[in-house]
Amino acid sequence: MNYLVWALYLGRLLQAIAGSAAWIVCLAILTKKAGTVGGPVVAGVLLEWQGYWSAWSVPLTILLLDIIARLIMIEPSPPTVDSCLENGSSAITHNGAPAAIENTETSPLLSHQVRNSETCSRDGDIRSAAPASGFYCRMLGDARILASVANTIVHSAIIAGFETTFPVHLRQVFNWGPSSVGLIFFTLQVPAIFFGPVSGWLRDRFGIRYPTMAGWILVAPLIWLLGIPGSLNYPGADAKGHGKAIFILSTAGIGMVMPLILGAGFVHTIIVLQDIESKEPNIFGAHGGRSRAFAMNSVGFNVGLMFGPLFSTFLSEAIGYYYMNITL
Repeated sequence: MNYLVWALYLGRLLQAIAGSAAWIVCLAILTKKAGTVGGPVVAGVLLEWQGYWSAWSVPLTILLLDIIARLIMIEPSPPTVDSCLENGSSAITHNGAPAAIENTETSPLLSHQVRNSETCSRDGDIRSAAPASGFYCRMLGDARILASVANTIVHSAIIAGFETTFPVHLRQVFNWGPSSVGLIFFTLQVPAIFFGPVSGWLRDRFGIRYPTMAGWILVAPLIWLLGIPGSLNYPGADAKGHGKAIFILSTAGIGMVMPLILGAGFVHTIIVLQDIESKEPNIFGAHGGRSRAFAMNSVGFNVGLMFGPLFSTFLSEAIGYYYMNITL
């Protein structure tokens, strides 16, 4: 039994490492939502109907296909110094004069050699700039970055708290199994797909601050409503009353409002990064600091995923699910 527990923890650790790397490399909200929508539903149905190992067979198969796809993927290589010299020398004659290039009616205005020379020249100028050190000290010293990371941590902690306490609470109150709990996650994620573009439009129209603030204001009463079903303070909101309807509607409402909060920390961090780099070009090196900025928010997201379940389960066992939601 102890061996199985340690194997489970080791698997979760490896999953966290792989997930963080994939998140930083390719941050795509729409494709991430496609996985979070279908994953809990399929896993819940397979777990209830076919058992534990059948539920794990689907992600393992998809992971194998993903590894194969990444191995056969061909990435374009950047121009090297030798290719730059070769392309540059081909456009110049032995006496230093520009080489004559035959032009026709279909010839481009800029020849291939000239474009390569300009590209290599720009790359050489960028590489020649000396990058400044202390990326994280500079970024974390900005109050705007701290607010962005805090938003990411709190959001991930709440989501992780939901995912941890949902199954146990729903089984105790409504006697729901894995498939029914999976449908609750489906209810939580589907509205985010449709209201995500609306959230993006609001951010482009009014900026990051006000939509994010509105999202937190709206999600607070919905979290409170989520704790009402099964609470002794509201006898009519039990399994025989309106408890199921209140829980499902509250979950759908959270799914509608969460896009206003989701990704706000990442987007605001990039805005601040661009503002700093516009004032001090190449301060964070030749390729900028975008990947490190994503990594910084990803660390914050994982911190929330780590402490959110610990905090929520402790409160749920100590003071009950209803008061846990009030605390959140």
